[in-house]
Order: sequence, then C-alpha cells, then structure tokens
Amino acid sequence: MGPARGAARAGRGGGAAAARRGAPPPRGAPPVRGAAGARGTGGGAGGAPEGEFLAWLAQGGVAGLEGPGGLYSGAGPGGGRGVVAARAVAPGELVFRVPAELGLSDAWDPGSDGPELYPGAPWGARLAAKLLRASGEGPTGTRAPWLAVLPDHVPSLYFFDWDEAREVQYAPLLAELDRYGFLVQDSLRAAGGPGSPALGGASREQWEWAMSVVHSRSFGVLVRRPGGGTAAPGAAGGEESDGLALVRLMVPLVDMFNHSGDVGFYTRGAAAPDSSAGAVWEAVEDGGGNLALDVRGAGPPEDDGWGDVPGVSEVFVPEDGDEGEHDWKVAGGPGPSEAVAVGPGEEIFFSYGDRANDDWLLHYGFVPTHNPHDSFEIFGGLPEALEWYAGRFLAGLDPDEAGRRRAQALAAAAAAEEAAAAGEAGEVRAIRELQRAGEAAGGGELRDPVYMLLGGRPDPRLTPAFAAMAGAEMGQDLRIATDEAGSGEGEVVLSTALDSADLQAADAAVVARCVELLEAFPTSLVEDLELLAGLPSAEQSHFLELLRHFSGGEGRPRPESEGPNGVPWTDNLYLAVAFRAHKKLVLEDAIGRLAPPP
Repeated sequence: MGPARGAARAGRGGGAAAARRGAPPPRGAPPVRGAAGARGTGGGAGGAPEGEFLAWLAQGGVAGLEGPGGLYSGAGPGGGRGVVAARAVAPGELVFRVPAELGLSDAWDPGSDGPELYPGAPWGARLAAKLLRASGEGPTGTRAPWLAVLPDHVPSLYFFDWDEAREVQYAPLLAELDRYGFLVQDSLRAAGGPGSPALGGASREQWEWAMSVVHSRSFGVLVRRPGGGTAAPGAAGGEESDGLALVRLMVPLVDMFNHSGDVGFYTRGAAAPDSSAGAVWEAVEDGGGNLALDVRGAGPPEDDGWGDVPGVSEVFVPEDGDEGEHDWKVAGGPGPSEAVAVGPGEEIFFSYGDRANDDWLLHYGFVPTHNPHDSFEIFGGLPEALEWYAGRFLAGLDPDEAGRRRAQALAAAAAAEEAAAAGEAGEVRAIRELQRAGEAAGGGELRDPVYMLLGGRPDPRLTPAFAAMAGAEMGQDLRIATDEAGSGEGEVVLSTALDSADLQAADAAVVARCVELLEAFPTSLVEDLELLAGLPSAEQSHFLELLRHFSGGEGRPRPESEGPNGVPWTDNLYLAVAFRAHKKLVLEDAIGRLAPPP
C-alpha cells in the first residue's frame, strides 16, 4: 500500500470504470457480519471460513463488526472478497478499527522473531518470512482464521508467461519486473532456500506466493520510535530517518477493502482530481501507544473545477458515473452532517494511493480504466535528458556555450526539484525519503527517471532544464514556487523568470521526445484500441470512444477472435494491451496539450 492515508491492493474486475478492483457483491447475497451467528455469502449460519474469521476478529478487539460494514464473498480472483455497506455510511463514521497487533509487521524483534533473517533483508522478505511462519503453524495457529481467507493467488505480472508479459511493450516496466524477480529469488536464497526453517519450511512456490501477498496487501505507516512520541508496532525494523520509521503492516480485515482511484486530471491549470472512494484509512494509537488502523467514511471532495480545462484527456473519463465515479448523496437535506459517503448495499472502497499503472500491474494484476496518476518514463535520468537535447538540437553549438547551458540546466532542474519537494506534505516527503532509503538498503538500484504525467505535466525539472538548454538566461532571477490555489499538491509553477518563448521552446522539445517514443512502439495507439474495442469487456465502450477519437472515426474494432499478434486472447494479454494503450495515451495527451496550436 501507499504511504499516506489509503493505499494497498487490486485486479481487473467489477466493471469498475474509474480505477476499481474487485468483483461486485453477488446479487442478493447477504454480507457476512458480526461475530456470533455471522452469515457467510455462501449460505449457512456461521459460514466458514468467513464466520470463523469474524469470530476471531471479535475476540481480538476489532471495533465496528456490528456497524455499517460487512464482508461479501464473490467468484472473483482469489475469492473476490470485499466490504459492503450494510447501511448508509456517513462521512467520518467509523467502519472498522483493527488493532495492528492482530496482523504482521516487517519490524523485526530478535526476542520474538529470532535471529535476523539475513543481513540487509528488505521489508518484503521480512514480512513474507513472518507470513510463512504463521502459515506453518497450521489450522491451530494464532492467525489461522485470517490466513484461511487470504487469496490463493495474486494475478500480478510476475506470474505472466513471458510471451504475455512482453506484450506490455514498455521497457521500464519489464526492467522493474526483472528487478522484482531478482529480489524474490535472491531473498529466497539468502534466507536459506526452499525448506528453510527461517521461512517455516516453505517451498519456492510458497515463497513466491508470500512475496506477492505482502507486496499487494501491506500498508506503509510512518511511526516514531519509543521515546519519540509514537511507538512502532514491534521492535527493530523498517527504514529510519530523523527518529521516524516507515513500517509495513499487513492488517486483517482492512486488507479486504478493494480499491477505487481518483477521477479527473491534474493539468497545468487545474487542481487535483476528486477521489471516488467512499472510505479512508489512517493509523491511530491509543493512550498506551498501541497502534490500530481505522477505516472511516470519506468526506466529500472539494469542487476544484478540473473538468473545465479543455484537452484531449477528457475523453479518457468513462461516462458511466454509477460505476466509475463516486456519487455523493444527501439524506434529507444539504447539510454536511447529512451527507452519505456510501449508500446501503454498496461496496465500500478506499484508495490504495496515487500510483502509476506500472505498480498496479506488477504487484496487483490490474490496469485501471482511468488513472490520473499514470506516467511515462521519457528519460532514464536528467543527464540522459540533457544529452538527448544536445544531440537533437545543439549539434552545431560551440562546446563552451553548450557546457554553460548544461550547467544552467542542472541548476534550474535542482531549483525546480527543491520547490516541488517543498510543495509536498511533510509526511509524504518523509515517507518518500524513507522508501528510497529502503530501496538502497534492499540492494536495489537507486534510479531517478524523468517522467511525463497524464494531463501533459512534465517532470518539474524538465521544463526549466530544457528552457536553459534552449538558451534561456536563468541568472539569479529563477524563482519557482508552488501554487497552492490551483495547481494541485506539489505541482511546480514557473515564475516570469522564463518568458513565453522559453516555455514554448521547452515544450516543443518535450513534444519531440513524446513523438519519438510513440514512433518506437511496435504497434500504434489506434492499433491497440482496435484490439481492445473489439473484445467484449466492462471497458469496451470506453475503448470504443477512445478509438473514435484517436482514429478520427476511421478505426474499426478487430474481431473478438483476433488477439494481439493473431494469438487467442487471455486475461493476461488483455491486461498487457490495456497497459500499453494507456501508456501511449499519456504521450498523446502530452502532445495534444503542449504542442503549439495549428
């Protein structure tokens, strides 16, 4: 899960138009509620394993089991479980409060967990080892009722056949898949290999399952060490900075909420998109320093007017609002206390965080129909971007002048990065730093790519850097500030230190790069949309609309029997083609927004 209020798991299912995961509750099936006498969706009092799980939660002190939320079980992947509202949920109303001690933490206590798993073990390996040890205790284990309702399979990219995985056509994701694969296999060897007592005697397949589960069902929580104001849910472990620790938790029941992402777009002239989730989660502690996770009804979003900004992106948003957007309801009047976050019988979603589609597919096995936080890696780093610019536009420039511009560009990019960091909430910034520290500690390569974000938003470093490369004089007048009123959290707005000609030159270079990247794909966006629009799915109407837009009405859906490269469709191939189409949409959107008018 993501670091800040609301983040962890997902899949293609439910026909969710905005960015949702999970099949809808079976029609007519009652939710599983309460402890004693709980009902399973499959029928029968005390339905197992859900009934046993809820009874275990009640014994563990979970609050809210007789409140507005209840479990459902469907026929989706991994059991298709979720949480549905038994009655209306008001903004701020407690749905569940779950003590963190019921779950598992990556914090490692030598007293209870034994010797260190291995030197430098990353959080995922620590948490997976604990999960397998708990599973190895069998049906009488302390956490057996919870483990019995975990999914048998996570449909992540890691489990795709190679012929399916390569259809994503996106080298950065395939490289990340390789890095994750090395992490899984190297950590298994370092922990003693298959059958190791440190892993509860787990096989290779069980280790791969455990790693996929902890990477798709865990929460990042920022805590303070004992004596620093907040107690961690365990002893040593997690990444530390300035007395803070980023601890990853798996928390029963909370991990059953499905995801619903934001609706709308960040652009240079519009604020943040609205959340479509009806609930939020946060870490809380009691007077004794005991950590718990609360899930509460979400408050209504602010009216920020993002949709008033014209642009090609608007066709990306599905119009089936009852599935794709969260409709705020009012019970009996307009007062804020009367607002309804989730109506009775509706599934309660929360957001797993603001992530690009790479993370959703790699770890969760789904691709949102619309994700305003998707991005495209246009350069591996700023040095590569400047080298590309020099080769493309400055081939005949005097070397001394080229060096001066490069120095100016690096200084401008550094100022933009500092301004962007200052615009982030302190907690988000601290978590980001701790995540990077954890990546380094886990043996991962620290990377700093340059991205294009959906909505025509280049990496904040890129515009001033390219303007400097084009010859803009930065001097001491470069001032970059965040616009809290209308640009979205952390977005950088350039001051008049760069005039319109400077900005146009920078945008023209960004557009040239986007065109170059689009032309390098083996298939075009229209070809991908023709495939997707011809396949019956919950998203078919969405892809048909995109096809009409980007082909100028000339594109035609391919026959349902015709998959990519002529092979039959599989669920994994569908996800791969949908993923690559959305990546190309990021570039097309940038071209449409940043290119000069015809």
